[in-house]
Order: sequence, then structure tokens, then C-alpha cells
Amino acid sequence: MGGLTAAKNPILYGTTNYGGTSFVGTIFSITPSGTLTTLYSFCSQPSCTDGNNVQSPLVMASNGALYGVTQSGGAQGWGTVFAITPKGKLTTLHAFAFTDGANPVGGMVQASDSNLYGTTAGGGKTANGTIFKITETGKFTSLYNFCLKSYCPDGIGPYGTLIQGSSGNLYGTTVDGGTGFRGTVFQFTTAGVLTTLHSFLGSDGQFPYAGVVQNSNGNLYGTTFQGGTLTCSNPPNGCGTVFSLTP
Repeated sequence: MGGLTAAKNPILYGTTNYGGTSFVGTIFSITPSGTLTTLYSFCSQPSCTDGNNVQSPLVMASNGALYGVTQSGGAQGWGTVFAITPKGKLTTLHAFAFTDGANPVGGMVQASDSNLYGTTAGGGKTANGTIFKITETGKFTSLYNFCLKSYCPDGIGPYGTLIQGSSGNLYGTTVDGGTGFRGTVFQFTTAGVLTTLHSFLGSDGQFPYAGVVQNSNGNLYGTTFQGGTLTCSNPPNGCGTVFSLTP
């Protein structure tokens, strides 16, 4: 579900949400010519302390290891952050405990400060999701809890993978919340300050499950799952939009 990650060598790396020896997901490599190798099957450890159900892509860090998250499993059952070598040795770096986040769906990004940044769709102080950072060696810090203010103007449930823009700030989306309760686009500094850039109202789209990308012109681009001005039968409230947004 998460797509492929290109490494410095010609090999590509990816994940599956199901399958493997325990039927709860795998990590694999594949060559450009099509030779596939299963590097790891999740839930190989008792009680799935290594996690299960990966929904996001991996990121290759500057140290040559691949990093990712599992949506569930781990010592507390709320997901994990892991590192895996290109040869298939997996290390669980953090197990979410709900109070520090739960059920990470989006992948992580390595920022220019070498830290990895990611989000959880739930958990945290309000159960509405978090933003976190973790070092390559596993030092974890919870940075932000969504919906600390009434009516959640900053959004609910970040599902997409963060990006680091040309400004050095991080950008992402929430699938719900905001002033229109249909999701948001936000900016987040590595110092921990969040700014809501846009709240969707329906006519401009709603429920942006994916994150955003930045084009060479500096603008952010993304999609919404529903909404828009066109009416269609499935879903009845709009078939989605493609949007651009200035930083």
C-alpha cells in the first residue's frame, strides 16, 4: 500500500499490509529486472512486539538503513517505529503507548537536521493524532498533539506522509477537523510550531488522506478524497479535488 522506495543502489524497497509468514505484512526488495526478496515478515516475535500491518512507504536514511512504521502491534499494540538494514535485520526503535500516539498510517521523512519526523492518526493527549520525531538511533520525542483547542481548528487525524519544503518547514494534512471539519493542510516547524494553512470547506474538497508535494515553483499540491463542486453518485458529496496552495 505504501509504494516503493528507491535506494542508492538500483534495488527498490517496499512493504505489504498483509501476507508473509504470519499474514500481517512484509518488507521486500525488488531489482529493476523483477527479482523479489522478502526481507522480513512481521509478527515474527511473540505477541507481535515487532509490529504488524504497514500502510506506508519506507524512507532510506543517511546512515543507509531503512525506516518505517507499523500501524498496529508492538509492545502496547498501538504500532511501532522500526529500522531495517538492506539485508533484512529489523530493530524496533519505539512502541507507541497511545499517550504518545497510536496507529501511524503515513510514513516518515528525514529532515535536514537528520531527525526522522512522522505522524500518528490517533492517540496522544486528545486521541486525535500526533506529530513526533525520532533519531536514527531511536530517541523518540512527541512534538505535537492535535485538537488541544475546542472544535479542533488545527485538524484531526494526520494520515499522509510529511514532507520537508524548501523553506525547511514540514508540511502535511489532516483528514478531519479544521474550521470546516473536513480536513486541513498545515505547516510545522522543527521547533514544534504548527500553523494551519488551509481548512477545507467541502466545495474545495474534503478529507485529504494523502499528504502534499512541493513543486519547483514552491507551491504545495495535493488531493482530497471527496468534495468539490461536481456532483456524482458515488460518493454523493463530490468525487474529490486536486488543489494547489502557496506556502
